[in-house]
Amino acid sequence: MKRRTPPLFRVEGRKRIIVLALFCAFACRVGAADDAKVWIQTNQEDSTEAHLFTWDFETSAETPADTQGWSALHDCTLEAHDGALLVRSTGGDPYCHCPVPNLGDVALSTSRVIGEAFVLKVYFRKTPSSDKSMAIYWTNAKYPHYTEDASARARKKSLTSVPTGASDTPEWAVAEIPFESDATLSHIRLDPANAPAEILIDKIELYARSCSPIEMELLPPEDFSPQETFPSTPQVVKMRLTNRRKDEPVEAKINGQSVVFREGEEKILEYTSNPEKPLDLCVWRVETDFGAVERRVRIVHAPKALSDDPRSELPQRLRLKDGTTPLPPRACAGGEGGCAKIYFCTLENKEQGSDEQILCAVTLDENEYAVHIPGVCRWGVLPGVELLEEGEWSSSKLDNRTEEHNRFCPSPDLLTQQWMGVVTPRALFALQWENSASQPTFAIPNFADGTQHARLGLTPCEGDTPTLSILPASGDLARDSVELVRRAFLAQRARFHRKSLATPEELPREELFSLYRFALESGGLRSSQGWGHCIESRWVRQPFVGHASALDLLGGKVEFGALVDGGTHIENPRAYFLRNEAEVFAQRTLDRAQGAQRAQSSDGTFLYHGKYAEGHFENHALGTCASHALSMLRGYLVSGDVSLLASARKTLEYSRRYQVARGAQCWEMPLHTPDLLAVAHAIRANVLAFRITKESAFLDEARRRAWEGVPYIYWWDAEERPFQFGASIGVLGATNWRAPNWIGRPVQWIGTVYAYGLLDLAEVLGKNDSERAIWREVAEAITHSGERQVYKEGISAGLLPDSVDPTSLERYMYDINPTALIFLRLRLSGTQENVEWIWNEKFRIVSPVAVDFVGESELKIDAPAGVVFQILVNGRAKVVQRGTIFLDE
Repeated sequence: MKRRTPPLFRVEGRKRIIVLALFCAFACRVGAADDAKVWIQTNQEDSTEAHLFTWDFETSAETPADTQGWSALHDCTLEAHDGALLVRSTGGDPYCHCPVPNLGDVALSTSRVIGEAFVLKVYFRKTPSSDKSMAIYWTNAKYPHYTEDASARARKKSLTSVPTGASDTPEWAVAEIPFESDATLSHIRLDPANAPAEILIDKIELYARSCSPIEMELLPPEDFSPQETFPSTPQVVKMRLTNRRKDEPVEAKINGQSVVFREGEEKILEYTSNPEKPLDLCVWRVETDFGAVERRVRIVHAPKALSDDPRSELPQRLRLKDGTTPLPPRACAGGEGGCAKIYFCTLENKEQGSDEQILCAVTLDENEYAVHIPGVCRWGVLPGVELLEEGEWSSSKLDNRTEEHNRFCPSPDLLTQQWMGVVTPRALFALQWENSASQPTFAIPNFADGTQHARLGLTPCEGDTPTLSILPASGDLARDSVELVRRAFLAQRARFHRKSLATPEELPREELFSLYRFALESGGLRSSQGWGHCIESRWVRQPFVGHASALDLLGGKVEFGALVDGGTHIENPRAYFLRNEAEVFAQRTLDRAQGAQRAQSSDGTFLYHGKYAEGHFENHALGTCASHALSMLRGYLVSGDVSLLASARKTLEYSRRYQVARGAQCWEMPLHTPDLLAVAHAIRANVLAFRITKESAFLDEARRRAWEGVPYIYWWDAEERPFQFGASIGVLGATNWRAPNWIGRPVQWIGTVYAYGLLDLAEVLGKNDSERAIWREVAEAITHSGERQVYKEGISAGLLPDSVDPTSLERYMYDINPTALIFLRLRLSGTQENVEWIWNEKFRIVSPVAVDFVGESELKIDAPAGVVFQILVNGRAKVVQRGTIFLDE
């Protein structure tokens, strides 16, 4: 009997359903209204570029030098200069613009051909040369005025260099800025810098970027109920093919068979997997006049049996008796649709004797390793990029509503460490690698294959063999998340322990302190009214106590009158005590504590009601609570009011429920955004609560939050970025959900608060506790990175930039006072730089110098001879000097 070829199409009424023998994944967003769960387009289609226009600024006898339509708008001047455009930035927000030229038959609009986008390429050099960021805005009929909704920035991977043709001339940097416009472009605005600089632009090119006229969208599974094991029944996957061209049909070949799509037509494709295949590898190929686009999907089924013999035809078993194993070599290339292998990872089940449970599967082909993890993802992390708790999907829009929300395949430069992990009810999984250029993929759920499982993928560089670690879950999520990060970080620490590359010549402490003193005594930070938090004029100048304390520690003289709170990220009231204003500090500390107590909800939380609560699953978070708990604890130590201690305890006990630290920066960040500042506040509050109560639960929580903060810290070397080791990512999201995008960008001031909390924690750990040295090491790395980021010259000398681009090295405003770095450096060297809080059953002491109880009612004071100052004893000021004093009740 002649074998029948199954039809490609099955016609049902007016619908066309395509039945496939081969299938591939190209997932995209479905259900935009549900921002919490966004089905992600995981693969960018192959694209082509068509040149539209060039502003080359060339001159000739017929064409005198001019700016070719570009004109200055703000904080800059423009000048045609030797065949280039010279932009002189005169302030912190320079930008210029130009009308888009009439290109005749070329319509600069994406409304006619959906999928067409634009790319602006800017060839430039800057002084300072490290400043390489670019941004653009555009106007059209929809957006007649410049707005963030019609803006784009050079992406991290887009900066390249091209020769100038002269060996003694620096190369041109090239910024590629892709953008889309749904109406004909009117103007383009270029924002070339964010600080005074000179930018020489050789040329600006505008391209139309086109992709396949057939959009391929992998649809989500109908049932999102993750199972603990792989399925043993057929799985149905669906893909939607859409003709992007709304005004003309498209002829395509789908796996070699011709198909015609009417204008804007959609076709839903189905594929039913074969459960007899442990790995059903499907390939889908669509050919159009654009070219061929090929996508793949891997469907994993439960195997009937496993083999330990690599020659067997059965699926291979990967035994992880010790919990860790290097993954096997990738599969060879060749064969229909390439070739692939599958391994099933097992661990011995001690409760069931020698039986082993399948915990995950590893698929390998010529390009990628992929770890498929069934079950519920209770906690997941891709360091520097993603931090998820149960019920969340990766690459959601809750923290970033721009195209950069898609973090399925992030630039390796954005990763702070080379590992990623997942906690399920059954086990802890970590995929680790060595080469920082290897490309990770991270999908929860598995957008690439259309399943509910978690997927950890890696396309490694040559010679980079990833390692998979699996550890049985304890059932305690807080403990399991700590163990996942702890083990992965210690492995990272062993692989990338500080080498010569990570320890460039540091400025001697004396030179650093000289820069800091300049900033506090005579730099632009200071005026006759006091200091600014930052140098920019928008920050009010006041005699902040933290600045005064820092200047005193550096040997400077504080000449201002009454001091005020605030102005620094690490509070330091030491100067109050040196100026006989200790009771002013006591009253302000109590006022803050009582204000927090009044704002506290009955369950211990602190609610947030602003616009940044949108999208979060509740109106409070660790970041709204922890700093208030710390204020109430300090209020208790100053006043002895036990109700403040009880209120703080209620907040901290409730806060253990937060699986991810979020919401400490709701002046500009969504409440939902994972936040290192929230981690820092929680560490400090729990350490102080432990010191007061001696209850181990508070110390355990401080440890947990310390480990949660580790994935925010860069722990690998980059020769071209000497500050990177120890640089700290502040949040995993974008300001106002839009821009700037902070993912992968060091924001060191947040890291300094975290480092200070780590030193709080290290001080209460026993001398033999292995974590004590780790936390000091992390705090020192953060401090060194901050010291490298500090401006070394100019009006901002001694100041810390608000953030630094990890690729271009550009420092971003605002330029922040250096007090946190001063306090950290002194504390790491063993100098007491802040007030000390100690107490016994009768007395509560706050002192600007080291003190210790001698018996029950005597206090030993370690201060320079002849120096007179105040301390607080049970909230009342007492004038003292070096020696031993008797404390009155």
